[in-house]
Parts: sequence; C-alpha cells; structure tokens
Amino acid sequence: MLQNKTQGAASIRKCLAVIDAFTLAVPRLTLSEIAKAIKAPMPTVSRIVAVLCEEGFLEKNDDRTYQLGWKCCRMGAVFDAGMPIKTLALPHMKKLRDTCNETVSLYLRRGIERICYEQVQSAHALKRISVPGEIYPLWAGGTGKCFLAYMSADEIQAVKEAAPCAYQQRWDSVMKQAQLVRISGYSYSIAEREAGISSVAAPVFDFTGKPAACLTISGPSIRFTDELVSKIILAILNESRELSLSLGASDAMVRFPVPANFPHLQSL
Repeated sequence: MLQNKTQGAASIRKCLAVIDAFTLAVPRLTLSEIAKAIKAPMPTVSRIVAVLCEEGFLEKNDDRTYQLGWKCCRMGAVFDAGMPIKTLALPHMKKLRDTCNETVSLYLRRGIERICYEQVQSAHALKRISVPGEIYPLWAGGTGKCFLAYMSADEIQAVKEAAPCAYQQRWDSVMKQAQLVRISGYSYSIAEREAGISSVAAPVFDFTGKPAACLTISGPSIRFTDELVSKIILAILNESRELSLSLGASDAMVRFPVPANFPHLQSL
C-alpha cells in the first residue's frame, strides 16, 4: 500500500513538473523539450501530456508544440481573486509610476524568497523589468531588507544560510540596514543585486503588524539622482501608508517620520 502511495505521489509530481516547465519566456514546448526540461523519458512525457490535454490543462498547437490550457488560465484567475491586495495596490502603483516615471513592482514573500506579483512599468525605453511570477532572494536588495526587518530569528537564519558567502560574511551589515526599515519605513539600494540598478522599497502592512507585501520602485542607477531618490522616498512612504491602512493596518503602525535630510544618500 505504501509503495502505491509513493508511486502515485511521484506521478502527480511529474504532471505538475510538466505544467511548471512552461514559462513566460518559453510559453510553447515540444514533447522533446518537455522531456528534457523535466528529465523524463519520452513515453512517460507523452502519456502525461495526453492526459493533461484531455483534462484541459494543456493544448496542442498546429505546429506540434504545446501550451497551457484554459484550466490553467482559470486557476490563475482564481489565484488573483484570492489576493485582493493586487486590486487595492494597482492605483497606488500607477500613481507612483506617474510621479517618478520608474517601474513600480509589488512583491509578496514566500518563505525565504520573494515573488514579483504585479508591476507597472516605466515609460522610459531603458527601464527595469521584473516578470510577474519571478522569484528573487531576500538576502539582497531593498525589497529583501523590508521583509527581513520583520522576520523571526529562525527565518532570518534560513535566509542567511541560503545567501552567498560574500553576504554571509557581512551579515551584520545586512541586518543593520534591514533594522533601519523599522525606523524609516523604507530601504534604499544601489546596484546591490544587479549592476546598474537602484531601488527604493517600502513594506506594506496589514492588521497583523507584519508586511503583507512590499512596494518597490526601481530603475537605472544613472537616473537615480539625489533629487529623484528624495522624491521617490516621500512618494512611496505616502502610498505604502495609504495601502497599508486599506489592508487594516493601524495608523500608528505606519506613521513613520518624514525624512528631513535623507541621510541615506550620504551613507551609501
């Protein structure tokens, strides 16, 4: 009986692996490409794909490639329906984009990682883009520090262990910057995770007092002058506060002091 259960779980995982092989960058795959992606023999993949097509999770195209089917689309809609923060956040994100004309992203935390959940892009030809659904680490960048600032000791330790050695060696500095988020309400990062990219991030709270999400404004460092960064900080503090209040956070919880001289610009 235990063997049958184990085999059944393995079959389910293979089906899920086939669906997970499709990405925004590669939305169509042939049978051989699927087999290579999930490291399974062609006969096995052929059987799984046939069943997924019958059930509406995959569709076969005229060129013999496959793509996600209507049931996957429905699942995505159901996921969105269960995450009202997206609907609430979009007006604030658009306002931030219009204010600074840089890309605005909404991130959610999943364990020791963060996921780009929604994005409003800059109108500039040269801009920073994160693909919704893409996963990033918490050990680097302003967004990561906004989450780290409110995580438990065990969770922080797990993030540290997953970080590259270079970050582990200066972990005290990483955490010092993260703790500043509790005082200022934002984090500023210059080319920390990606060369040439700067960002300003602010946590978004709900009634629990912990970040439900994080708003991040990012773009080419060459455009992030002291004047623009100061403007972004004031704007993101205001919008993250308003969004937090709409999610049930108390006023006291999100009332950070208005920056007077932006000391971060001299210290980084």
